[in-house]
Amino acid sequence: MTFSNVTTDSGHASTPTAPVSDKADSNDAGVVLARILNQIQNKSDSRLRPKIGREPVTVYTDIFILDIGYISEANMEFRTSFFLRMYWKDERLSYINTGYKKRLSLNAKMVQHMWIPDVYFVNEKSGIKHDLTKEMN
Repeated sequence: MTFSNVTTDSGHASTPTAPVSDKADSNDAGVVLARILNQIQNKSDSRLRPKIGREPVTVYTDIFILDIGYISEANMEFRTSFFLRMYWKDERLSYINTGYKKRLSLNAKMVQHMWIPDVYFVNEKSGIKHDLTKEMN
């Protein structure tokens, strides 16, 4: 499973907004962004899937196979390297009512507050998971 940046959307069409021109506007944007980040931390629970108690969450996947290496017909096994991308809608990450209209990219520290689906491969003998989302020190 790979994450380069987690991106959330306000639910509105992305329209460019006027650039921040003075310090007061910049402080207002900072306050709004801080409120959005606090809202995500408070509303989202990484232990509970979105829509808990309601309909299931649809998780879409893409797989990009990089390499199919070792193949053993006798043992009926093979090795492969691939990227797995998953995406879904989590309403708890929405910030429609905040007035902020831009797309918001979150850093790796915010991933700990978000639900991520469990992934398993039927008949897998062994595997190595490499996360691309790492906290920078």
